[in-house]
Amino acid sequence: MFEGNYKFYVETDDMYLSSIIANVCNMYSCELEFVEGDESFLLECDLEEKRIIILNLSNNTKEKLRHIQKIRSCSTSMTIGYMDAFDKKLQEQASEAGCDIIFVRLSLIKNLGKTIEKLMSNA
Repeated sequence: MFEGNYKFYVETDDMYLSSIIANVCNMYSCELEFVEGDESFLLECDLEEKRIIILNLSNNTKEKLRHIQKIRSCSTSMTIGYMDAFDKKLQEQASEAGCDIIFVRLSLIKNLGKTIEKLMSNA
């Protein structure tokens, strides 16, 4: 179908979420790279590579919002942000920065497969 078209970059220290994401990537034969604390890869502008970037917005928020703005200005990457608990102000800031989809962690875990399938089928 749309296998192998995307590369996932994931910033999380959550082992359970990591396993869910790995399963989704296996299901669609997508590449997966976990990054911890170094989001420099986000600043690489690559209009050719189809990327889905998943970021924990609850940690180092201001820096991540700047990264999302940079991503939005120079690439076609899909950015998914998640937060540990709902925070309306953070949700608004992430949306304004250019985050495509924002979840609370538990909703991301529950809906990741369906969300990725929908994103990839619309590409």
